[in-house]
Order: sequence, then structure tokens, then C-alpha cells
Amino acid sequence: MSAVLFETNRSSRMSDRVQFAGSVKQNADKQWRHTLKETQLPAVPDAKSPAGADIRFIMDGTTGNMIHSTVPPGQINRATVHSTVSEFWYVLEGNGQIWRKDGTEERVTSLVPGVSIDIPVGTAFQYRNIGSQPLKFICITMPPWPGDHEAAPQDGAWVPTV
Repeated sequence: MSAVLFETNRSSRMSDRVQFAGSVKQNADKQWRHTLKETQLPAVPDAKSPAGADIRFIMDGTTGNMIHSTVPPGQINRATVHSTVSEFWYVLEGNGQIWRKDGTEERVTSLVPGVSIDIPVGTAFQYRNIGSQPLKFICITMPPWPGDHEAAPQDGAWVPTV
């Protein structure tokens, strides 16, 4: 999916689900602030990530975004590296692994419910589902995701299946 389609799809889907999106109010101190948002997890994926996961947009804001990712059993996603975005992940369901490599360290971490990981800017990473059920996790990007051009392909630890 192209970066333009990814971002266009994201914008239309988020505006359908985020209550009061884009609404700004001025408080008593003459400071501008965005109104509070809330969303509900969509029933179907909004897009594919550049690595190959099914993603559902949950929240966006000026400091970052949040998505729900699903990787089917046996899928090995493409390895990528981000040039401007860091990520935090929290695993909800499933059994997977993530390979991460930066300038000083390389490791494979198990992705099981309750595990959180970080992917700092410039860290190459690749992940896979090694279980019999979908691997599901929450991903927070900081700053907000700029588009698919952010994810540069890399050589990873495994041969991708997507």
C-alpha cells in the first residue's frame, strides 16, 4: 500500500471514530487545547504496516499515534528501520519474537502477553509470530507516524513470508 493511500485511509478512518477530533477550545487562561478524544477498536484492519502486519488506528495526536497490530500465525514480517520515529509496544495476545539491532546491541526478545519493548530511532527490527494464534500488540509511535516512507527496508534475522 502506498504512503498516500495509507495516510488518506488513516485520516478518513480516524475522523470517523475519534469523538471531537480536530475540535479546539480556548480555556479561561486564553490557552488553546484540543478536546478530549476517545476511540473504539475497529472491527476490520485499516491498513497494512510497512512490515506486513494488519493495523487498526486507535488514536492520533500532536505527540504520537497508537495502533493495534495483528500478525497471523506463521507470518514473518519484513525487517525495517525508522529514521525519525521511536516505538513502544505492549503485547496483548499470542507468541512471537522481535529481533532488534542498533549500533551497539543485537537481541531477540520473546513477544508474549504482558511484555513491553522499545524500538528507538535508527534501530533495525523484524518480528514474527511463532504461535498458533494471532500475535496482537499495541504500538505507540513518537512523534506521529509520517507515512510509509519512514520505514526503510533492512536485512533481518529471518526470511520474510510477506
